[in-house]
Amino acid sequence: MFTIGEWTIAAEILFQSILYICGALAVILNGVKVIGLIIKKGKQPIEDMKNTIADKHDDLRKFDQEFATIVKAHEDHLKEHDRMLDNDKKTIDALNNDMKIMLRTQLSMLDHMINGNSQEMMVKTRNELSDHLISR
Repeated sequence: MFTIGEWTIAAEILFQSILYICGALAVILNGVKVIGLIIKKGKQPIEDMKNTIADKHDDLRKFDQEFATIVKAHEDHLKEHDRMLDNDKKTIDALNNDMKIMLRTQLSMLDHMINGNSQEMMVKTRNELSDHLISR
């Protein structure tokens, strides 16, 4: 028997009381631990989703950069093609103009050979031809 102040407590009751208190503390602490695990598990899908969204956002940003690079390369390629087509059009137009002058010259020569006249037409055609050749 133990005497605490005015109370006299048997050793067995004291020991049981200490065990009850320790057991109650263990149950409470385990309950807190379980509640903490439940909260942590509850937050885990949200964290996973945030990480997945961040990863997808990074992937999308990287794709946008690659796409912009590809688009820029295609635009440069198209500009080069436009420049070449412009150059080809100018060349074809010049060749068409040359062909018209040559056909006029041949027509004037043919007229002169047929009727022996058309000297004015021959002079005019010669002047056009010489002007064209000089201006090239």
